[in-house]
Amino acid sequence: MRRLLQVTARPVELLLGAFFVFAALLKVQHPGLFAVQIYEYHVLQNKDLLGFAALFFITLEIGLGIALFLDLRPRLLTLVVAQGMLVFFTGLILYAWTFHGLKDCGCMGEVRMGPGVSILKNLVMMACVAWSWLGYRHQQPAPETTGRIVDKWAAALAVAGVALGASYIELYKKSPATSEQTNETAAADETSAPRAPGPFSRYVIESEIGERFDLSRGTYLVALLSATCDHCMASVPTLNEYLLRPDVLPPLVGLCYEPSPGALEEFRILTGMAFPCYNLGNDFLTFVKFIGREPPRLSLVRDGTAVHSWDDEMPAADALIAWLERETGGAEPAAEAPPVFE
Repeated sequence: MRRLLQVTARPVELLLGAFFVFAALLKVQHPGLFAVQIYEYHVLQNKDLLGFAALFFITLEIGLGIALFLDLRPRLLTLVVAQGMLVFFTGLILYAWTFHGLKDCGCMGEVRMGPGVSILKNLVMMACVAWSWLGYRHQQPAPETTGRIVDKWAAALAVAGVALGASYIELYKKSPATSEQTNETAAADETSAPRAPGPFSRYVIESEIGERFDLSRGTYLVALLSATCDHCMASVPTLNEYLLRPDVLPPLVGLCYEPSPGALEEFRILTGMAFPCYNLGNDFLTFVKFIGREPPRLSLVRDGTAVHSWDDEMPAADALIAWLERETGGAEPAAEAPPVFE
Protein backbone atom coordinates (compact mmCIF):
# COMPACT_ATOMS: atom_id res chain seq x y z
CA MET A 1 0.00 0.00 0.00
CA ARG A 2 2.81 2.38 0.87
CA ARG A 3 4.44 1.67 -2.49
CA LEU A 4 1.19 2.39 -4.32
CA LEU A 5 0.80 5.69 -2.46
CA GLN A 6 4.36 6.72 -3.31
CA VAL A 7 4.03 5.83 -7.00
CA THR A 8 0.70 7.59 -7.52
CA ALA A 9 1.27 10.67 -5.33
CA ARG A 10 2.79 12.75 -8.11
CA PRO A 11 0.20 11.92 -10.84
CA VAL A 12 -2.60 12.74 -8.40
CA GLU A 13 -0.88 16.02 -7.54
CA LEU A 14 -0.60 16.88 -11.24
CA LEU A 15 -4.31 16.24 -11.74
CA LEU A 16 -5.14 18.47 -8.78
CA GLY A 17 -2.94 21.27 -10.09
CA ALA A 18 -4.41 21.04 -13.58
CA PHE A 19 -7.96 21.19 -12.20
CA PHE A 20 -7.22 24.24 -10.05
CA VAL A 21 -5.72 26.04 -13.05
CA PHE A 22 -8.62 25.07 -15.31
CA ALA A 23 -11.23 26.27 -12.80
CA ALA A 24 -9.36 29.54 -12.27
CA LEU A 25 -9.10 30.21 -16.01
CA LEU A 26 -12.87 29.84 -16.32
CA LYS A 27 -13.25 32.54 -13.67
CA VAL A 28 -10.63 34.82 -15.26
CA GLN A 29 -12.85 35.10 -18.34
CA HIS A 30 -15.79 36.43 -16.30
CA PRO A 31 -14.63 37.71 -12.90
CA GLY A 32 -17.78 39.82 -12.60
CA LEU A 33 -19.86 36.65 -12.67
CA PHE A 34 -17.65 35.22 -9.93
CA ALA A 35 -18.30 38.36 -7.86
CA VAL A 36 -22.04 37.77 -8.32
CA GLN A 37 -21.60 34.20 -7.11
CA ILE A 38 -19.62 35.33 -4.06
CA TYR A 39 -22.42 37.78 -3.25
CA GLU A 40 -24.97 34.96 -3.36
CA TYR A 41 -23.21 33.21 -0.48
CA HIS A 42 -24.54 36.02 1.78
CA VAL A 43 -21.32 36.05 3.81
CA LEU A 44 -19.43 39.15 2.67
CA GLN A 45 -21.35 42.10 4.11
CA ASN A 46 -19.22 44.90 2.63
CA LYS A 47 -20.26 45.13 -1.02
CA ASP A 48 -17.19 47.22 -1.86
CA LEU A 49 -15.05 44.13 -1.16
CA LEU A 50 -16.78 41.80 -3.62
CA GLY A 51 -14.45 42.68 -6.49
CA PHE A 52 -11.35 42.31 -4.33
CA ALA A 53 -12.57 38.96 -3.00
CA ALA A 54 -13.10 37.69 -6.56
CA LEU A 55 -9.60 38.79 -7.58
CA PHE A 56 -8.02 37.28 -4.46
CA PHE A 57 -9.56 33.84 -4.84
CA ILE A 58 -8.89 33.68 -8.58
CA THR A 59 -5.23 34.56 -7.99
CA LEU A 60 -4.93 32.12 -5.08
CA GLU A 61 -6.49 29.29 -7.05
CA ILE A 62 -4.35 29.65 -10.14
CA GLY A 63 -1.20 30.23 -8.09
CA LEU A 64 -1.92 27.11 -6.03
CA GLY A 65 -2.61 25.10 -9.18
CA ILE A 66 0.72 26.11 -10.71
CA ALA A 67 2.50 25.35 -7.43
CA LEU A 68 1.06 21.83 -7.43
CA PHE A 69 1.78 21.34 -11.10
CA LEU A 70 5.41 22.45 -10.76
CA ASP A 71 5.97 20.50 -7.51
CA LEU A 72 6.84 23.74 -5.73
CA ARG A 73 8.76 23.29 -2.48
CA PRO A 74 7.95 23.04 0.36
CA ARG A 75 5.64 20.44 -1.16
CA LEU A 76 3.69 19.43 1.94
CA LEU A 77 2.92 23.07 2.74
CA THR A 78 1.36 23.44 -0.71
CA LEU A 79 -0.85 20.42 -0.06
CA VAL A 80 -1.88 21.79 3.33
CA VAL A 81 -2.92 25.11 1.71
CA ALA A 82 -4.89 23.23 -0.96
CA GLN A 83 -6.66 21.17 1.67
CA GLY A 84 -7.43 24.25 3.74
CA MET A 85 -8.94 26.06 0.75
CA LEU A 86 -11.11 23.05 -0.12
CA VAL A 87 -12.36 22.71 3.46
CA PHE A 88 -13.08 26.46 3.62
CA PHE A 89 -15.14 26.51 0.43
CA THR A 90 -16.96 23.30 1.27
CA GLY A 91 -18.07 24.87 4.54
CA LEU A 92 -19.20 28.05 2.74
CA ILE A 93 -21.17 26.09 0.15
CA LEU A 94 -22.87 24.01 2.84
CA TYR A 95 -23.78 27.16 4.80
CA ALA A 96 -25.13 29.08 1.79
CA TRP A 97 -27.02 26.03 0.53
CA THR A 98 -28.62 25.38 3.91
CA PHE A 99 -29.52 28.92 4.93
CA HIS A 100 -29.78 30.91 1.67
CA GLY A 101 -30.79 28.39 -0.99
CA LEU A 102 -27.56 28.65 -3.00
CA LYS A 103 -28.07 27.32 -6.53
CA ASP A 104 -24.66 27.76 -8.15
CA CYS A 105 -21.41 27.45 -6.21
CA GLY A 106 -19.44 29.53 -8.75
CA CYS A 107 -16.59 27.00 -8.80
CA MET A 108 -16.51 26.70 -12.59
CA GLY A 109 -17.36 30.18 -13.83
CA GLU A 110 -20.15 30.09 -16.41
CA VAL A 111 -20.48 26.31 -16.06
CA ARG A 112 -23.24 26.02 -13.47
CA MET A 113 -22.63 23.56 -10.65
CA GLY A 114 -25.16 22.89 -7.93
CA PRO A 115 -24.04 22.89 -4.28
CA GLY A 116 -24.55 19.14 -3.81
CA VAL A 117 -22.37 18.27 -6.81
CA SER A 118 -19.81 20.87 -5.75
CA ILE A 119 -19.52 19.46 -2.24
CA LEU A 120 -19.07 15.94 -3.67
CA LYS A 121 -16.40 17.28 -6.04
CA ASN A 122 -14.58 18.97 -3.17
CA LEU A 123 -14.68 15.79 -1.06
CA VAL A 124 -13.08 13.85 -3.92
CA MET A 125 -10.40 16.54 -4.28
CA MET A 126 -9.78 16.54 -0.52
CA ALA A 127 -9.29 12.76 -0.70
CA CYS A 128 -6.80 13.28 -3.55
CA VAL A 129 -4.86 15.84 -1.49
CA ALA A 130 -4.76 13.40 1.45
CA TRP A 131 -3.62 10.62 -0.90
CA SER A 132 -0.74 12.74 -2.19
CA TRP A 133 0.24 13.79 1.31
CA LEU A 134 0.35 10.16 2.49
CA GLY A 135 2.38 9.21 -0.54
CA TYR A 136 4.95 11.97 0.03
CA ARG A 137 5.10 11.63 3.79
CA HIS A 138 7.75 8.93 3.79
CA GLN A 139 9.53 10.07 0.63
CA GLN A 140 12.74 12.02 0.50
CA PRO A 141 12.28 14.73 -2.13
CA ALA A 142 14.79 14.71 -4.96
CA PRO A 143 17.40 17.43 -4.43
CA GLU A 144 16.97 20.63 -6.44
CA THR A 145 19.34 23.49 -7.04
CA THR A 146 18.53 26.87 -5.60
CA GLY A 147 18.23 28.26 -9.11
CA ARG A 148 15.58 25.71 -10.07
CA ILE A 149 13.57 26.41 -6.92
CA VAL A 150 13.72 30.15 -7.64
CA ASP A 151 12.63 29.52 -11.24
CA LYS A 152 9.58 27.57 -10.07
CA TRP A 153 8.58 30.28 -7.60
CA ALA A 154 9.04 32.92 -10.30
CA ALA A 155 6.89 30.94 -12.74
CA ALA A 156 4.12 30.45 -10.19
CA LEU A 157 4.13 34.12 -9.20
CA ALA A 158 4.24 35.26 -12.83
CA VAL A 159 1.22 33.17 -13.83
CA ALA A 160 -0.70 34.31 -10.75
CA GLY A 161 0.20 37.92 -11.56
CA VAL A 162 -0.99 37.60 -15.16
CA ALA A 163 -4.27 36.07 -13.96
CA LEU A 164 -4.70 38.89 -11.45
CA GLY A 165 -4.04 41.55 -14.09
CA ALA A 166 -6.36 40.00 -16.66
CA SER A 167 -9.13 39.56 -14.08
CA TYR A 168 -8.75 43.13 -12.84
CA ILE A 169 -9.00 44.58 -16.35
CA GLU A 170 -12.05 42.46 -17.18
CA LEU A 171 -13.74 43.21 -13.85
CA TYR A 172 -13.28 46.97 -13.77
CA LYS A 173 -13.42 47.86 -17.45
CA LYS A 174 -16.32 50.14 -18.33
CA SER A 175 -19.19 48.52 -20.15
CA PRO A 176 -20.40 50.30 -23.33
CA ALA A 177 -23.49 51.42 -21.44
CA THR A 178 -21.40 52.99 -18.71
CA SER A 179 -19.18 54.74 -21.24
CA GLU A 180 -22.19 56.19 -23.08
CA GLN A 181 -23.65 57.37 -19.78
CA THR A 182 -20.38 59.04 -18.78
CA ASN A 183 -20.22 60.89 -22.10
CA GLU A 184 -23.84 61.99 -21.88
CA THR A 185 -23.38 63.22 -18.34
CA ALA A 186 -20.25 65.15 -19.32
CA ALA A 187 -22.13 66.85 -22.13
CA ALA A 188 -24.89 67.85 -19.72
CA ASP A 189 -22.35 69.25 -17.29
CA GLU A 190 -21.08 71.69 -19.91
CA THR A 191 -24.39 73.52 -20.08
CA SER A 192 -25.88 73.12 -16.62
CA ALA A 193 -25.21 73.74 -12.94
CA PRO A 194 -22.91 71.48 -10.89
CA ARG A 195 -24.33 68.03 -10.26
CA ALA A 196 -25.25 66.70 -6.82
CA PRO A 197 -22.73 64.25 -5.31
CA GLY A 198 -25.20 61.39 -4.64
CA PRO A 199 -24.60 57.90 -6.10
CA PHE A 200 -27.51 58.23 -8.53
CA SER A 201 -26.29 61.59 -9.85
CA ARG A 202 -24.28 60.11 -12.71
CA TYR A 203 -27.42 58.89 -14.52
CA VAL A 204 -29.34 60.86 -17.11
CA ILE A 205 -32.07 58.68 -18.60
CA GLU A 206 -34.02 59.38 -21.77
CA SER A 207 -37.40 57.88 -22.62
CA GLU A 208 -38.43 56.70 -26.09
CA ILE A 209 -40.31 59.97 -26.64
CA GLY A 210 -37.30 62.11 -25.73
CA GLU A 211 -38.09 62.93 -22.10
CA ARG A 212 -34.91 63.51 -20.10
CA PHE A 213 -34.59 62.48 -16.46
CA ASP A 214 -31.51 63.84 -14.69
CA LEU A 215 -31.31 61.96 -11.38
CA SER A 216 -28.94 64.55 -9.93
CA ARG A 217 -31.74 67.13 -9.79
CA GLY A 218 -35.22 66.71 -8.39
CA THR A 219 -37.14 63.75 -7.03
CA TYR A 220 -37.70 60.38 -8.70
CA LEU A 221 -38.83 56.85 -8.03
CA VAL A 222 -36.01 54.56 -9.20
CA ALA A 223 -36.62 50.84 -9.65
CA LEU A 224 -33.50 48.66 -9.27
CA LEU A 225 -34.05 45.54 -11.34
CA SER A 226 -32.17 42.56 -12.72
CA ALA A 227 -33.11 41.38 -16.21
CA THR A 228 -32.95 37.72 -15.17
CA CYS A 229 -34.74 38.02 -11.82
CA ASP A 230 -38.20 36.41 -11.70
CA HIS A 231 -39.18 38.52 -8.70
CA CYS A 232 -38.21 41.67 -10.62
CA MET A 233 -40.39 40.59 -13.54
CA ALA A 234 -43.33 40.04 -11.20
CA SER A 235 -42.92 43.56 -9.78
CA VAL A 236 -43.25 45.39 -13.12
CA PRO A 237 -47.09 45.50 -13.27
CA THR A 238 -47.16 47.25 -9.88
CA LEU A 239 -44.44 49.66 -11.00
CA ASN A 240 -46.34 50.42 -14.21
CA GLU A 241 -49.32 51.52 -12.11
CA TYR A 242 -47.25 54.42 -10.75
CA LEU A 243 -47.25 55.95 -14.23
CA LEU A 244 -51.01 56.41 -13.99
CA ARG A 245 -50.63 58.89 -11.11
CA PRO A 246 -48.17 61.55 -12.40
CA ASP A 247 -50.09 64.24 -10.51
CA VAL A 248 -49.07 62.89 -7.09
CA LEU A 249 -46.10 60.58 -7.73
CA PRO A 250 -42.58 61.53 -8.88
CA PRO A 251 -41.46 60.23 -12.28
CA LEU A 252 -40.54 56.54 -12.37
CA VAL A 253 -37.35 55.30 -14.04
CA GLY A 254 -35.34 52.11 -13.79
CA LEU A 255 -31.74 50.98 -13.51
CA CYS A 256 -31.34 47.42 -14.72
CA TYR A 257 -28.50 44.90 -14.42
CA GLU A 258 -28.15 42.90 -17.64
CA PRO A 259 -25.95 39.81 -17.13
CA SER A 260 -25.92 38.96 -20.84
CA PRO A 261 -26.59 41.03 -23.99
CA GLY A 262 -30.23 41.12 -25.01
CA ALA A 263 -31.58 40.14 -21.59
CA LEU A 264 -33.05 43.60 -20.91
CA GLU A 265 -34.94 43.70 -24.21
CA GLU A 266 -36.38 40.28 -23.47
CA PHE A 267 -37.29 41.55 -19.99
CA ARG A 268 -39.15 44.51 -21.54
CA ILE A 269 -41.14 42.27 -23.86
CA LEU A 270 -42.05 39.70 -21.22
CA THR A 271 -43.11 42.23 -18.59
CA GLY A 272 -44.56 45.07 -20.66
CA MET A 273 -42.32 47.54 -18.82
CA ALA A 274 -43.69 51.02 -19.63
CA PHE A 275 -41.14 53.23 -17.86
CA PRO A 276 -37.69 54.23 -19.18
CA CYS A 277 -34.88 52.06 -17.92
CA TYR A 278 -31.13 52.58 -18.05
CA ASN A 279 -29.07 49.52 -18.96
CA LEU A 280 -26.19 49.00 -16.51
CA GLY A 281 -24.87 46.16 -18.65
CA ASN A 282 -23.06 43.44 -16.71
CA ASP A 283 -21.60 45.92 -14.20
CA PHE A 284 -22.70 43.98 -11.13
CA LEU A 285 -20.31 45.81 -8.79
CA THR A 286 -22.18 49.06 -9.50
CA PHE A 287 -25.62 47.46 -9.34
CA VAL A 288 -25.04 45.69 -6.03
CA LYS A 289 -24.28 48.98 -4.27
CA PHE A 290 -27.79 50.23 -5.03
CA ILE A 291 -29.80 47.21 -3.91
CA GLY A 292 -30.45 45.46 -0.60
CA ARG A 293 -29.74 41.75 -0.33
CA GLU A 294 -31.71 40.88 -3.46
CA PRO A 295 -33.50 42.87 -6.16
CA PRO A 296 -35.97 44.35 -6.77
CA ARG A 297 -35.68 47.59 -4.82
CA LEU A 298 -37.63 50.81 -5.22
CA SER A 299 -35.81 53.93 -4.07
CA LEU A 300 -37.12 57.44 -3.58
CA VAL A 301 -34.23 59.52 -4.93
CA ARG A 302 -33.78 63.23 -4.39
CA ASP A 303 -30.90 65.13 -5.96
CA GLY A 304 -28.97 61.91 -6.63
CA THR A 305 -29.37 60.36 -3.17
CA ALA A 306 -31.83 57.68 -2.00
CA VAL A 307 -33.86 58.98 0.94
CA HIS A 308 -36.05 55.89 1.36
CA SER A 309 -36.21 52.39 -0.13
CA TRP A 310 -38.65 49.50 -0.38
CA ASP A 311 -37.31 45.97 -0.88
CA ASP A 312 -38.81 42.76 -2.24
CA GLU A 313 -42.51 43.71 -2.49
CA MET A 314 -43.20 46.95 -4.34
CA PRO A 315 -45.88 49.05 -2.57
CA ALA A 316 -49.18 49.45 -4.39
CA ALA A 317 -49.70 52.90 -5.92
CA ASP A 318 -52.30 53.91 -3.34
CA ALA A 319 -50.09 52.73 -0.47
CA LEU A 320 -47.13 54.65 -1.89
CA ILE A 321 -49.20 57.83 -2.26
CA ALA A 322 -50.46 57.46 1.31
CA TRP A 323 -46.90 57.03 2.58
CA LEU A 324 -45.71 60.14 0.75
CA GLU A 325 -48.60 62.19 2.11
CA ARG A 326 -48.03 60.93 5.63
CA GLU A 327 -44.25 61.37 5.65
CA THR A 328 -43.78 64.49 3.57
CA GLY A 329 -47.11 66.12 2.94
CA GLY A 330 -47.10 64.93 -0.69
CA ALA A 331 -44.58 64.59 -3.51
CA GLU A 332 -44.27 66.78 -6.57
CA PRO A 333 -42.94 65.84 -10.00
CA ALA A 334 -39.17 66.16 -10.21
CA ALA A 335 -39.15 69.45 -12.10
CA GLU A 336 -41.23 71.18 -9.43
CA ALA A 337 -38.57 71.01 -6.71
CA PRO A 338 -40.42 68.94 -4.06
CA PRO A 339 -39.69 69.26 -0.35
CA VAL A 340 -36.71 67.50 1.20
CA PHE A 341 -37.54 64.08 2.65
CA GLU A 342 -36.07 63.48 6.06
